[in-house]
Amino acid sequence: WARWLRPGEAPAVAPGFELYRSPARARGAEHTWSTDVPDGGDAARVNSLVMTLPTDRRAALTWAYCKPVNPGRAARDLGVTLEVLAWLLRDARQRVMDQERASEEKA
Repeated sequence: WARWLRPGEAPAVAPGFELYRSPARARGAEHTWSTDVPDGGDAARVNSLVMTLPTDRRAALTWAYCKPVNPGRAARDLGVTLEVLAWLLRDARQRVMDQERASEEKA
């Protein structure tokens, strides 16, 4: 969903650093990164679910997946504490999962 919202933002490699292995890559975490093109249908479905969330929860979810910045800055931008930001994020994820389950049960 986040990669679908931000097309063309694939991680670039600076000249001269082609052979550099980041610590995560050195640990064998390549499987956590995907270079596949995101499925537009799935991403659109997730986006429609996210858009039904209340504004504060939608902002927290968008921060976590689409505009990752320091959590303290995100909390300040939203006007909440770090604890409330964490709660908003958990609640937003749960609501999206619940909506997805409900739509699967109807189908």
